[in-house]
Amino acid sequence: MTPLIPTICAAALVLSACAESGANYTPILDGAPSAAFQSDLSACQTLARNQRQFDQETAAAAVLVLTRRALATLLGDRLLHVV
Repeated sequence: MTPLIPTICAAALVLSACAESGANYTPILDGAPSAAFQSDLSACQTLARNQRQFDQETAAAAVLVLTRRALATLLGDRLLHVV
């Protein structure tokens, strides 16, 4: 197995982690949801949507790092020593 395959798998994992699934998550309840639950859930989902640590800039930086690592794997570690 070439080192490129695990790098591609890692890139796919990182990019899928950046999806908005957390902001849209609704837990499964045993009973009927109350008004307080709906209010809390709405507040949590709003907070999750407003988090900046998983924005497009972060996703772009992750892709850049993974691309650089893939190139370094293909070309040898010479690329990592270039600033």
